[in-house]
Amino acid sequence: MKNRTNKILYIISIAFLVLGAVGLIISMEMRESVQPQGTVDEEKIRFALYGNEEIQKIAEEVAETFMKQNKCKVEVYCYASEEELNSKIISQIAGGTTFDVFYTNQDILSRLMEVNELQELDDIVESRRQEGDEFYAVALENGNFDGKQYALPAGVMPYMIYYNRSFLTENGLEDVQTLFEKKQWNLEGFAAYMRAVKERTGKPGIALPGDWTVAEPFVRCDGGKYKAADGQVELNDKALETLEVLGQLMEEGTVMNAETEDSTSLAEAFSAGELPMIIGGLEMTRVCSRIDFEWDIVPYPSVESDFQNSNFDVPLVAAGNGKHVRMAKKFLSYYVSTLGQKIRLEKGECLIPSLSMVFYTSMGDVEFPEHSNYYFFAIENGYSSNRTGILDNEKEQILDIWGDYMEDGT
Repeated sequence: MKNRTNKILYIISIAFLVLGAVGLIISMEMRESVQPQGTVDEEKIRFALYGNEEIQKIAEEVAETFMKQNKCKVEVYCYASEEELNSKIISQIAGGTTFDVFYTNQDILSRLMEVNELQELDDIVESRRQEGDEFYAVALENGNFDGKQYALPAGVMPYMIYYNRSFLTENGLEDVQTLFEKKQWNLEGFAAYMRAVKERTGKPGIALPGDWTVAEPFVRCDGGKYKAADGQVELNDKALETLEVLGQLMEEGTVMNAETEDSTSLAEAFSAGELPMIIGGLEMTRVCSRIDFEWDIVPYPSVESDFQNSNFDVPLVAAGNGKHVRMAKKFLSYYVSTLGQKIRLEKGECLIPSLSMVFYTSMGDVEFPEHSNYYFFAIENGYSSNRTGILDNEKEQILDIWGDYMEDGT
């Protein structure tokens, strides 16, 4: 009996040892599978852009959709202006680090290339092409240097002259569209029309800000040229003649000198009927959708008979040498894809798609002008004001020259 009891106790003890071992293994497995959050190296992407709160929300919406499909976290940093973002990136260059994905321009790209802080994106261009996303060539070239792609177009921003057709025709002035169609919308025709507006209405015909991106198309479209050599900017005689005409118009008061005005106040003046014409990007369609007079768009005055008189900006997005390059490039690819641009447009971003086969331009209740085809002609046949070959320090010289003409017309 005693031996039998000892056997039972022995079997039980063995069973407990086995159970204990199994329990230890299970415990170890459980501890391994429920590690405290954050101990695993999560792929985190830092994405930087500039704009208002609405722009930030749109970017966060794209990031949220991307994160649902990929195991990563995208943090969005939105700066108040392009200058503020550029300043941050320049300070990052000095510190040897950059955002993973960020909006940029030619000047910043050239600096990042010098310190080897950019990812090549030719593979994304090819993968997007295989998915059916074909970028406009003229938009794509803005981020191409020495045959390599370092930035991709997030969209395209065409610039046009928006005009109050109701006000002008009610005051006996010819529709600007008619002048354009008759090929009389050149600098001479523009100057004559501005003087006629002033004479008939007592108002200046248009406002010209002290921004070279606004004045430069007048110069280029009138046949003027400029170049940078050894850090110095040279304008040919035709370019100087164009600036002189614009300066004289401002001195006469037939064109408003808006050097100290911001775009918001000018848009408000146009909406209120105080300013018959205004130069603006696609965001002006949102402003015009809230006004009660008839309006339309017309390209810049030009010596050309086709649509070479159009210009546009190309917001560029690049990827830096961060910790998670593969995921950063994957997010960038998604951001500029058909789906990424569709999300941004639906949420209210005012850009034309940078993909040539995509015509999805739904911006909520925004009303497009009668001649909205000019936007697309601008991209197909115009030129990009980004890719002028003039860097930021050289633009300052041009602004000084432009400022002199704005002050006294000479």
